[in-house]
Amino acid sequence: MELRQIRDFVTVARMGSFAAAARRLNVSQPGLGYQVKQLELELGAPLLVRHSRGVDLSDAGAIFLADAERILAMATEAKQKISRRVIAQRPQIRIGLSPTPQHLLGPALVGLRVSGEAMGVAFREGLSTNLINDVREGMLDVAICIVAVPVRDLRAISLYCEYLHLIAPPGVLPPGDVQFSDLANHRLTVGPRDHVPRQYLDREAARAGIRLNIAQELEPGNLRRALVLHGSESTVASCGMFIDDIEDQTLVAHRIVNPVVRMEVAMVCGPGLSPATEEALVEIARKTVEAHPGAVVEWAAAPTTA
Repeated sequence: MELRQIRDFVTVARMGSFAAAARRLNVSQPGLGYQVKQLELELGAPLLVRHSRGVDLSDAGAIFLADAERILAMATEAKQKISRRVIAQRPQIRIGLSPTPQHLLGPALVGLRVSGEAMGVAFREGLSTNLINDVREGMLDVAICIVAVPVRDLRAISLYCEYLHLIAPPGVLPPGDVQFSDLANHRLTVGPRDHVPRQYLDREAARAGIRLNIAQELEPGNLRRALVLHGSESTVASCGMFIDDIEDQTLVAHRIVNPVVRMEVAMVCGPGLSPATEEALVEIARKTVEAHPGAVVEWAAAPTTA
């Protein structure tokens, strides 16, 4: 008696026909019928009564169905226990992600493999300065974040650079770039003052003598995105933060120019991070950036500190 045969019987019994069960299991109907027939031969009794409308359970089938479902549930539970144990025994890496790169890189990092071995990944969200301090204190193995000032005491690898963009729904703004001075004419939803992209924005506005029309200060998240999608406000951010909406064309990113505002995303490494892990992280970032060419300005992948 095989688990496959038990699964096939349960599916046919629940679906009420071989045709429907074959579609559900994505197998051929003759092959499905053969597996159920082999199970019936082994048990020594017909489990299903076949008729023109489909199948019904026989008396033996009704008795066996409850046991069959229990066997499948136990098999699933056993697999899950083993999977949890395997995952728990994987080498763990603690990765901090700031808001700007997390939307672009986070999903790709879940599948991290180092020297062919799967790694368990524990993420932490936070602001760049906090994440870098967590690396210093040994609470994180690596932080991927915007680096506004040189990190002197840790190894930092520049991954890529992004421009700030004015992001709005299609048709709200004329096509093309946006002059920095024109930002004063738009109601803006931006991040709080302790966010590095906001600091870049405020610094350039002060240099240009421009008073920004800031309607909302919100953390990156669903509310900020909802307000922008609604069209009530635009936002200033990197493309990576709204990459899915931009690629789906539900939002449009207009590069801010004169001046352009360029931000460096770097990987800040703790002292215990192995060269192989460092290389694997850089490779994932490179492949992700290549898959989203509109999200970044340039690929760097070079050490910024010794």
